[in-house]
Amino acid sequence: MDIAPKYIIAGSFNEYRSFIRDKQLDGIQYKWVSNVDSIRGLNDISGVFIGTWADRDDIVKIIQQIHIIKTKNSFWLIPEEIAKVYSKKFIGVNTTINPQPANHITVKTSSSPWS
Repeated sequence: MDIAPKYIIAGSFNEYRSFIRDKQLDGIQYKWVSNVDSIRGLNDISGVFIGTWADRDDIVKIIQQIHIIKTKNSFWLIPEEIAKVYSKKFIGVNTTINPQPANHITVKTSSSPWS
């Protein structure tokens, strides 16, 4: 049985390398999410956010893609810390994200143009 790889969302490749350096003997394959295309098309995803991940220019697209992947066959609640970064970078302050199946993603803000 193959062990599913763990995807690492890090602020830089050096952060990724530092993270996996200590984990080389645990038998898990780690993959760096260098951009949103590196996770596009996956049916499931598991991994961690490390280091300065929130400072990435493409973090909103990566979070959106993870949400799509995780909601294909199930309901995924966005962890609070990730939701805060997503809200701050994509939407603005005072945001509530209501996770729903991928074809019904709803975002509400106090100043949303979609209200």
